Amino acid sequence: MKKYDVVIAGHICLDITPSFPTDLGADAAKVFVPGRLIEVGAPTMSTGGAVSNTGISMLKMGLKTSLMAKIGNDEFGGIIKQICAKINASDGLIEVQGELSSYTCVIAPMGIDRIFFHFPGCNDTFVADDINYEMVSDAKMFHFGYPALMKKFYSDNGEELATMFKRAKECGAITSLDQSYPDETSPAGQADWQTILSKALPYVDIFLPSIEEILLMLNRELFTKRKEEAGGEDLTLTIPIEDVQSLGQKLLDLGVKVALIKCGARGLYLKTASKEALATINCFSDEVLDTWANRELWVAPYKVKVVSATGSGDSAIAAFLAAILNNKNPEDALSLAAYAGAKAVGVADAVSVVIPFSEMENDIANYNEKLKITLPLEWTENNNKIWLGPDDK
Repeated sequence: MKKYDVVIAGHICLDITPSFPTDLGADAAKVFVPGRLIEVGAPTMSTGGAVSNTGISMLKMGLKTSLMAKIGNDEFGGIIKQICAKINASDGLIEVQGELSSYTCVIAPMGIDRIFFHFPGCNDTFVADDINYEMVSDAKMFHFGYPALMKKFYSDNGEELATMFKRAKECGAITSLDQSYPDETSPAGQADWQTILSKALPYVDIFLPSIEEILLMLNRELFTKRKEEAGGEDLTLTIPIEDVQSLGQKLLDLGVKVALIKCGARGLYLKTASKEALATINCFSDEVLDTWANRELWVAPYKVKVVSATGSGDSAIAAFLAAILNNKNPEDALSLAAYAGAKAVGVADAVSVVIPFSEMENDIANYNEKLKITLPLEWTENNNKIWLGPDDK
């Protein structure tokens, strides 16, 4: 009997999010004018990053969860520790003397995509040896988030990332990885992610990047082309579906067994490996294993009033992983992920609206209206409003 359902490790920071007036306008160029003073409301101060957003969400869903992250012995680190302590989730935090904690200023006026001012702090000193592998051995799943915001994990062509996941696999845990979108001009944005991921993904069972992240990392030339074609529009709304499908297959070719690609306002795309490959990770019971094998699915987002997209992807991931740990089929896992993402965009922070998993399954009935999306003709929609792709079994 495992002590933990999941160990969540990786990036954590303090998110400081001002509340903006609703009549500010949706033209960023007119809003962010040098010298202009904009009166805002009270800020939301919450923990951010994968460890917080995904980890605390899974805790609130009722899963036995351990959080592993580094903080400094400074004021921001104290706030992070205090927030985690309120839900009995501070034991796994590594407090480092003489280092500064990570923080992010989240600028998210209504109608404008989020802008982040981020300081990585001691996330940049996190290495594979910081993981407590005894704890990982006592967990069903090991999830790691945001290596693109953690210097040691993209330096040296990803040796630390590959080493960490190899050791986690040797512990017998189901392994899961989430990405983050790096500044394209930064060292992380210029790193050789094809090589990094080629080393790490053979040890990753479940990979959950966004379409922008994975396109940039695996095909920078095509990313640049698609960005130019978008002409300033949201790339997730303009990228061809065929690109998403191609990237999903590429991830399976690199060793991933379950690839979930977050596509923003278009929803979530799922591509899975064969039954034989899935059976090797001890992830699914015999009851649902067949339902997960050789699948290609797409779910549209639920319709909801958007307040902030901050952490919505992490919330969707938390629900998706929780569904897997609760032995759900892929259609239910996708619906729950879309539901959790929708709930998250309705609030300024990522975790305040999270409810226990059993309540999620009941509450999802109230979320029955999805956004309309257009998929190629070879895609068909089933009775559960899940789209089945041409490669679906």
